[in-house]
Amino acid sequence: MRTSFTLYCEDRQMGKGEWQFQCHKDGMNVLDPAGRVVCWFRHKSAEDLFTLPSFWRSVKHIVFATDRGMILHFEPDPKDVRKVREYLDSALLAGGIKAVKKLQQRAWFAVAGGLALFVISLLIAYLLDQVLQLQDSKRYARPFFVGAIVGVGLFGWGVHGVVRFSSLVRRWREETD
Repeated sequence: MRTSFTLYCEDRQMGKGEWQFQCHKDGMNVLDPAGRVVCWFRHKSAEDLFTLPSFWRSVKHIVFATDRGMILHFEPDPKDVRKVREYLDSALLAGGIKAVKKLQQRAWFAVAGGLALFVISLLIAYLLDQVLQLQDSKRYARPFFVGAIVGVGLFGWGVHGVVRFSSLVRRWREETD
């Protein structure tokens, strides 16, 4: 497991500069640029505290939410994103195969849910337009096209989770052999 890493905070109010994330017991200490411990969190909760840059979710920075509700925005440098992603994978593996299987379950639910939302949304839009032949049916169908787009995004997130699960299982097997 990655023992520590540094991220650069862009927000002056929160403490612009390099923030340290250091392993301590079964979690991580978060130190501000002055070296003060701002918070500590367990490895098993890391997945919920970090948000990585994402086009689909309109997230531009590495975002970290502390247990006290403070939200920190860090530079989205590709090397830093890789460090955080490696840490999150290691933290998930530290929870054992049970934690990894939970990721698999969430990923498959997202695949199924995204596919179902996509199909149902397009089916309803088709029914409104072709079968019911409502006046101005395009206006009524628009929200269902948005639902179809959201379904594609959810499906994509699920596929990403399934691929991540596969690589984590492979890594877990290599580490336990």
